[in-house]
Amino acid sequence: MLFDKLKALLSRHAVSDEARLVVAKSGSTRDILHGLDALHTRNEMEFNDVTREIEKLEEIEEQEMGKVRSSGLSDRRKKNALLRIRRLRKQMENLDNRLKIFDRNMSLHLNLIGKVQDMEAMSLRGLDETQIDKILIDFEEKLESYMDTVASAKVVEESREIADVASERELREIEREVLGEGPEETPKAKEESLEELERRIMREDTPKASEKKKKKKEKAAPERESQLESE
Repeated sequence: MLFDKLKALLSRHAVSDEARLVVAKSGSTRDILHGLDALHTRNEMEFNDVTREIEKLEEIEEQEMGKVRSSGLSDRRKKNALLRIRRLRKQMENLDNRLKIFDRNMSLHLNLIGKVQDMEAMSLRGLDETQIDKILIDFEEKLESYMDTVASAKVVEESREIADVASERELREIEREVLGEGPEETPKAKEESLEELERRIMREDTPKASEKKKKKKEKAAPERESQLESE
């Protein structure tokens, strides 16, 4: 009775494909627990493998940063080192995203294992069908909330746009970071300085414009008087 209801519940909701396959193949709550535990172990091993890969990339990044800090490096070699640092960071960012997936999977598996164990223990204590249904409803609500949170996090991650081409400005920023220099002047600051220059130029031109306008009026006055006299 408990197994059938639990299997129906887990089949209804969008748990991971791996977990859904475990549930579909299971013939008892014990089978579900063993299958979820195997999934958790596999994800943990993959998580650890990716972590070690990131650590290796970090070591390579540190070596490239050392090249940039060293004196006597040609401009070409420095640019190549900066480009490699950028690629390494992109690789590590991708691996970090994989770590998040493995971590979410492990959290889901542990959550499911804990709930199945709780309900199995309650069933062994002789709870009636009404009490088991109440526990299943509570479990379903918590599972829905958890999956909604996971889905929201996934949407946010997928909406982030990452540039594929390294701009000269981006490389300069990496170089300044490696060398421990302050941030480069932002485009906004440069625009403000241009505006300041424009205002100064306008202030300088204003007296000249007024004088030119005055002379034009003075020149127009005799011509107007001459025109009136001829009339």
